[in-house]
Amino acid sequence: MAVEVLNAIPLRPPLPEIMRRLGYNRHRNEVMAERQRRLIDAAIAAGFALRRPRGCRIRLEPIAVEKNLVRLADGTVFASGGLAALVQDSHALWLAAVTVGAEISRAGAALAAAGDGTAAAIYDAVGSETADAAMDWLQRYQAAQLTRSGEKLTRRRFSPGYSDLGLEAQRDIFRLLHLEDFGMSLTDRLFMMPEKSVTAFAGIEFNPPIPTEGKNNDTTGI
Repeated sequence: MAVEVLNAIPLRPPLPEIMRRLGYNRHRNEVMAERQRRLIDAAIAAGFALRRPRGCRIRLEPIAVEKNLVRLADGTVFASGGLAALVQDSHALWLAAVTVGAEISRAGAALAAAGDGTAAAIYDAVGSETADAAMDWLQRYQAAQLTRSGEKLTRRRFSPGYSDLGLEAQRDIFRLLHLEDFGMSLTDRLFMMPEKSVTAFAGIEFNPPIPTEGKNNDTTGI
């Protein structure tokens, strides 16, 4: 199946998540001075204005799931017990990437170089949380579409660098999603550029799922 690109993802600023990343916890009844709050709000708005959220996705099937790996039809193997557990009831794999662009990271770096570490930290938080929010949106969008075919997307997703799925998986993800054509790249240390980008897997299941008793997850024939 071909990669589908979404060049615009509608988002609002994920304010609670940004504030948590900045260390503010409303559950501790922390009170922020009005002047400080205005400065933070202004920096959040300025950073958010620089986001350019885009995404792409692909459906991969068939898949074979074993205890500690997920195998694709082209022979690609993702060695991860956590990913295998997530998609153990799935018949297809959903793979997606989002980026909010490089502008916000460049602006944050310029602020840091100018000595404004506070604003730079706010831009960093805005970029990170906006990228996560973009992936949340894309996952919800995919889930809604799958209902038409009697399928559903797993609620959780799984990203390289999390649990036992190493960053080396990014090489295969970049190949499968053609992310270089999407304007993204990998550093020698396998970090993504633009920096505020996210890749993730989820499983596609039948709704309701077919009982797994007696299900043959052998890789023979794939």
